[in-house]
Amino acid sequence: EKGMRLFAMRLPNGTIIEEEAFTLADSLLHWFVDRQEPVIIYDLTRDPRLQMHHDLIRDNKLSSYLGVPLVVQDKTIGVLHLLTTHPKFFSTEDVDFFRTLAGQAAIALENARLFHMVNEEAKLNSALLRLEMALSEANGVQNVCESATELIPQLFHVHCYIFLWDADRGRLIPPCVPSELPDLPYEKYGGFADVIRSRETVVVKKVTDLPCGDKIASLIEAGSFVLAPLSIGDELLGVACVCCSEPEGFSESDIGVIEKVARRISQAIARERARERVQIQLSRLTILNRIVRSMLELHDLKSILQTMLGYLEGSLNIEYGCVLFYDETSDTVELNTIGSKAQPIVEKLGFEEGRVFHVENTVFRSALRGEVIHTPDLTKLEDACYRKFSEAGLGSMLIIPLMTSDKAIGLLALARREVNAFDESEVEFLRQLGEYVALAVYQTKLHLDLESAYEELRQAQEAMMQQERLKALGQMASGIAHDINNALAPVIGFADIMLRNEPNLSDTARQYLRIIKTAGEDIVNIVSRMREFYRSRDEREPLLPVDLNRMAEQVIDLTRPRWRDMPQERGIVIEMKLDLQKGLPYIMGIESEIREAMTNLVINAVDAMPEGGRITIRTRSIDDSVLVEVSDTGMGMDDETRRRCLEPFYSTKGEQGTGLGLAMVYGTMQRHEGEIEIESELGKGTTIRLIFPAHRADATPQEAEERGVNIRPLRILVIDDEPLLRRLMKDMLEGEGHTVEVADGGEEGLNAFRAAIERREPFDLVITDLGMPYVDGRAVARTVKDESPETTVIMMTGWGARMRAEGEMPIEVDAVLNKPPRLAVIQETLARFFSEQR
Repeated sequence: EKGMRLFAMRLPNGTIIEEEAFTLADSLLHWFVDRQEPVIIYDLTRDPRLQMHHDLIRDNKLSSYLGVPLVVQDKTIGVLHLLTTHPKFFSTEDVDFFRTLAGQAAIALENARLFHMVNEEAKLNSALLRLEMALSEANGVQNVCESATELIPQLFHVHCYIFLWDADRGRLIPPCVPSELPDLPYEKYGGFADVIRSRETVVVKKVTDLPCGDKIASLIEAGSFVLAPLSIGDELLGVACVCCSEPEGFSESDIGVIEKVARRISQAIARERARERVQIQLSRLTILNRIVRSMLELHDLKSILQTMLGYLEGSLNIEYGCVLFYDETSDTVELNTIGSKAQPIVEKLGFEEGRVFHVENTVFRSALRGEVIHTPDLTKLEDACYRKFSEAGLGSMLIIPLMTSDKAIGLLALARREVNAFDESEVEFLRQLGEYVALAVYQTKLHLDLESAYEELRQAQEAMMQQERLKALGQMASGIAHDINNALAPVIGFADIMLRNEPNLSDTARQYLRIIKTAGEDIVNIVSRMREFYRSRDEREPLLPVDLNRMAEQVIDLTRPRWRDMPQERGIVIEMKLDLQKGLPYIMGIESEIREAMTNLVINAVDAMPEGGRITIRTRSIDDSVLVEVSDTGMGMDDETRRRCLEPFYSTKGEQGTGLGLAMVYGTMQRHEGEIEIESELGKGTTIRLIFPAHRADATPQEAEERGVNIRPLRILVIDDEPLLRRLMKDMLEGEGHTVEVADGGEEGLNAFRAAIERREPFDLVITDLGMPYVDGRAVARTVKDESPETTVIMMTGWGARMRAEGEMPIEVDAVLNKPPRLAVIQETLARFFSEQR
């Protein structure tokens, strides 16, 4: 109907021409189509009816022509062209033969055409069936659109786009189009606008005929296209755009099939939207159920809010969520909890947890009155707070009041990046959720307040009980301290005298004497700290430079029997390793206390390795701290033991343990303003780290110990009922160049004091014991001061620290020395009263 198309032609030289337009003069078409008669041309060079093919005739030297129409059911479907390269007269027999041949060819061609039509119809039906199955199995609107755009091209050998209609925004949204297709207002372009308005199919035969046709043609790569509405009843769901690269590329039957497919796509979209709505409702109920369950299971307010926000972030794609609590007294809201997903936005906002906002003249006021604040487009508001959220990349926001008994306790703020991201059903769901959250917050706060009250009561009871235990321990230690100190005084004192006054001692003997002296002093300090465990360090107690490296070596020597000798007797090997930092800064402290703490740690490490292992003592300086670590490869501690190991009297050693070792280590660190860290894992060993503040010492520990004081020779009276102590003090003080007289007890001491005054040789200093029969140290001090106020009185006792702490120091006493007496302390005390520089 549109003209002749050359199906196939073999030229004399063997060339075959196929599928070309073949124009014939109207007179020839009249004979072939209307009259259905053959046409004979004897000389082609002279006949004008084929002059339009003059080049073809000349180049191939064609001479004569016979054209026979191909007729089927009285309809011409084609022409059989016969040409010769020499003049030929076609006889009647020739014409009849070729007419018969043309008739057979026409039948064969018609059969082929019918077969092709049936085959194409079968393909179409097969493609429609696949599309139907795909739409039936599609899960979600997106999947419906993807299936349609994938299978529609198999129907027509075209390409297809699906646009969904957003009625709230009045926009055509392309959910399933090539990524390079821009998001434009297609609903405003010709054709699309007509479909939206009329809900009827629009066929654009030539895209270039549209006002903006060139732009659309370049966007969707089409010469023609069909726009079929996707609708159910009067509800527009979207538009199907089926494109062909050629102009006028669709027949009427093609358009009918497209409309049929569009109706089926509309049904699938409507079905999936209904299913999605049901799923959304079920999902929201599930979220609500999980949140409510977590609120019932958790009693920590922070955990409840984090869990709730986590569910909203994961299930509802909330990109910023936070909870604010309202303080009616200050009329402020505090940002209490922010969802984990919101952290990148938090960095841009600068609103951290704990931030406080004033309510006055803000949107918070309306929300705190019970109004849900829905802001669909943050970019259009001038409010400074909203502008911050918009600049952080958020597009829409909800602020939901948390109300209990018509009283606001806080706010729930939720936001997404897209504008218009919350629909009405979602806003209502989140409002209802806010009621549950408010109730949970209120009940949790009540529960926490009750727990806090109970915990404060429990801690007060435990503190009282622990204080009583420690007090009992101190009283017990006080009862035996006097006897222990008296027994240790000769050990420590004479060891000290020998170290100072015997130059011919061997190195080994000198080392043993130092160990004896150190061990004795540590015993004294252990008893002292047991007695004073529940009190802080006396501010007047001197702190001296301590070399932790040197102390670590001392501790190894002191504990060698425990970690080497005793285990070797049982065939057990414990390796001791030192890892000491060179040039370690000194710390200021009480050397005996720190040494005792480290000794405790080493002994505990030995006890933790009944089968042997390795102990490592390590020192390090980090920033403004100096630390010492004691690590072992022993059995380690479980969580319960690690949590309670610092409690006094808690022990895992049964009858062999007192439970005081680590408690005393903890007390030592507290007195030195330090920290203790414990790392332990069952079966993998333990590391205990003592961290001291670093201080700049004026002298090294050795210099501080050896540096003497310049004191003039004194006349000193020593009064004590213990003979060994009298001898010790006499030897110590005479070794320092003083004149010393001793007296056995208070009565004899007072007689000696008065006799010296009568001889006009008064004593510069009286040193008296506290606990003596008949006349005790208090009576001696009182009498001396009454009779000679300028005479210095020093009391020597094992209860000195307790007397100072409890305010029991007699006013007649100028100073107190703790038993057993140590020469360095005696020198320091004398220097306070009799130094030459004074």
